[in-house]
Amino acid sequence: MGPEILGALAALGSSAAWAVGSILWRNISTEISSFSMNLGKGIIGCIYLSIVCLIVGLTPMDLRTFLLLGVSGIIGISIGDTFYFMSLKNLGPRLSSLIGALTPVFIALSAVVFLTETSSFTKWAGILLTVSGVTWVMMENTPKNEIVQNKTLGIKYGLLGVLCTTIGVLITKSVFDKDTSSTISPIQVTFIRAFSGTVGLAIWGGMTRQLKDWVLPFRNPRLLKNLSIVVANSVFGGFFLSILALKFIDASIASTLGSISPLFILPMVALVYKEKIKSRAVIGAVVAIIGISFIFGLAFIF
Repeated sequence: MGPEILGALAALGSSAAWAVGSILWRNISTEISSFSMNLGKGIIGCIYLSIVCLIVGLTPMDLRTFLLLGVSGIIGISIGDTFYFMSLKNLGPRLSSLIGALTPVFIALSAVVFLTETSSFTKWAGILLTVSGVTWVMMENTPKNEIVQNKTLGIKYGLLGVLCTTIGVLITKSVFDKDTSSTISPIQVTFIRAFSGTVGLAIWGGMTRQLKDWVLPFRNPRLLKNLSIVVANSVFGGFFLSILALKFIDASIASTLGSISPLFILPMVALVYKEKIKSRAVIGAVVAIIGISFIFGLAFIF
């Protein structure tokens, strides 16, 4: 299996994991605040990742690379994920994912400017078709049982989350681009970003005297157990696979393939909220799949 195929499959796997995660995180968001969710995710995630790093070992890394990944973690995880959770809490999984569908557009355009990435016409067409299809799917009416608390606020938080994610991805991709010898381990990068993001969030909580309130809910054993399961999915399925994708393929393609979680969310929401999948959603899904085939270089099939 070539590195490009591996990277693309990793991005798709990440997208599937985030789809599952958005449903699970939504359930947890009814019990704790967005800051508690992000802090809990960071702490438990770091424990998981540190165990894996001890098993597989660490590779040498210069200070500049370490600091860049640290900044990436603070912006993308500490700040960006908090905005995502706040958007999820206000909009629900479907609408928050619709806002998130803008992420690959931001990343693709930014990668051209800041990373000088270039792609073929076929791949750009694939990106456009995939994003359009996903957006079309997510523009379905919100299910009656899916509660929207504050649409305007949720959209603002969602857009801020997209911006932070874009910055975090660009910084991380720049690190891999400079690693010509391919010595940097994706699992190590995931740990550094998660650790930095968690420390940054904890410092902010301490400065604002909210840290105690964020940690308090974790005294509930049932909540802690559920959180541990959700975090395992997010860290190894979502974060790690997305970092692995960035190592092998362009940021624009990785972010596009990683953004199709709405296609996975659609049947999940239908099951959870008993919502029928309409023909419009099916058409959008087909368009997105055609776009993905273009990205994979399989356009001749169609």
